[in-house]
Amino acid sequence: HQYGHFNGAIDYYKHEREGGLDWNRDGKSLVEEGYSTDLIANEAVRHILSRDKTSPFLLYVPFNSPHSPLQAPPEVIAKYSGRKDERRRIFAAMVDRMDTGIGRILQAIDEQGIANDTIVFFFSDNGGPTNLGATNTPLRGAKASTFEGGIRVPAVLRWPGHVPAGVVLNQVAGAFDLFPTLAAAAGVTPKNALPFDGKNLWPVLSGKQKPFPREDLFFSVEAAGTVYGAVHSGPWKLVT
Repeated sequence: HQYGHFNGAIDYYKHEREGGLDWNRDGKSLVEEGYSTDLIANEAVRHILSRDKTSPFLLYVPFNSPHSPLQAPPEVIAKYSGRKDERRRIFAAMVDRMDTGIGRILQAIDEQGIANDTIVFFFSDNGGPTNLGATNTPLRGAKASTFEGGIRVPAVLRWPGHVPAGVVLNQVAGAFDLFPTLAAAAGVTPKNALPFDGKNLWPVLSGKQKPFPREDLFFSVEAAGTVYGAVHSGPWKLVT
């Protein structure tokens, strides 16, 4: 099952990109009113409530918020009227609305009584765009850079009864670690013929193993025709 948009930077209300509709359900274009962040949260909750309760499920919820364009419901923007920068007000409102949607998804999981059987993992794909109202303080840099503000992002895991609550881990990790890690947590043996690029970090996340040093990690991003690179090696980082 698929719902939402295929491209990025869509209009949050018109659901268009460059004049073309980009809103779909199961591959078919869908004309629908509403703020996209709310609609995505609605669909996630609907799926949880109407799922086949005899089978496990995987639900991937890629909110487009807070990606540009800067758009949010006026009543949410009003909550941040004390901020002088208009871009900062709207960006904060966009994150606020996404947080509300995530809260609704967690509430649905809790009300269904499946929290202890459901792994919830939240993460971002890149650092915030400081030119559009985000802040990555105290990290240097922003989206489209290989400084820490561009590549270090929040990652939060929830699985009551299986992982300790309120723990902050300093384990170096990347999105490529997600599949082998969650497969191990679910007790699934992947059938890959070649080794994964990522590592199984489940022993660390579950508190059974201490964080461990990673092999050298390389980063690259192209912005405005310029390619930026970086390598993370132990306690050191080289940015080019």
